[in-house]
Amino acid sequence: MSGGGPCASPWWPPEPIAALRHWGRPGGALALVLAAALLAQAPAERSAPLPLPLQAQQPILAADVRLRQQGWRPGPEQTPSAFERELAGNALASLAACSGTGAGFCRYDYRRGPQRLVLITVPGAQARAGAGDGRVLRWQLESAPLP
Repeated sequence: MSGGGPCASPWWPPEPIAALRHWGRPGGALALVLAAALLAQAPAERSAPLPLPLQAQQPILAADVRLRQQGWRPGPEQTPSAFERELAGNALASLAACSGTGAGFCRYDYRRGPQRLVLITVPGAQARAGAGDGRVLRWQLESAPLP
């Protein structure tokens, strides 16, 4: 072997081409196998995130169940008033606010790790009966602000 590297050990290749030859050695192959095994054991958090289980016009109660199954937890930015709670017609802990009018009726906030998910609902067909059947209008996924 010619040249020198940061280490004079036969396990440290002194040149880039020698680095390719390095993996052909018995110890190099073992290192490659161990590295592959460690990557295969990587935690699930490193895998691709699950798609959000949301659809337009989905009942908020069904959306809440699906989000919780994926690890989302209620994280409202503010505490809703009793009037807002009455407008929503449900006891979801994720309720942040209700306007009572307009295109976006109520807002629900969720958190999972550093992410924040905001859902906006509109009244469903049974809204006047206080059935709590708000329907998902839109949602936005954000990074949570630093504490």
